[in-house]
Amino acid sequence: RDLVLVLEYHPGEEISVALSRKIKVAEMLGAKTIEKEDDQQPDVAATPTIPATTAPITTIPIAGVPFSVEFPDKEVIAEKKAVTTFVKSLQKFGLDKVQKLDINFSGYNLVSDVPCPLRGNSPLQHYVDGKYIFVNLSNAVKIKTIQKIASKLGINVLIQCV
Repeated sequence: RDLVLVLEYHPGEEISVALSRKIKVAEMLGAKTIEKEDDQQPDVAATPTIPATTAPITTIPIAGVPFSVEFPDKEVIAEKKAVTTFVKSLQKFGLDKVQKLDINFSGYNLVSDVPCPLRGNSPLQHYVDGKYIFVNLSNAVKIKTIQKIASKLGINVLIQCV
């Protein structure tokens, strides 16, 4: 099947890498296809390195593929659905603590006391422990959000795609 690897770089920020099966970048305006000749060897010296974070990802997240989160107490959260792993990880951090971090998506706090409206037939939030958790995010964004929360709370987590 077709896969798309997206490398996003902004000066002064970490490099973001995502893998998707949803779009063909080559069909987008301005996209450039790089073709390798058969006798051409890869330039190992020119291979960029991605800086490590406090919450490393050992493999690149693929849309629809679940991931696991290991906390310092060795508890591992690894559900069949990525959204369930995401929600349970936020519960492990503490929903009140995460809410106070004021992380917003589409104008809504990641953890809120009030619901946001439906978008089509899909709920944007899950209701858990008296809080509304914004879950309408790609797996890559879910992972990045867990990393951000862990960093802000000073908690070391290990995230792996399963």
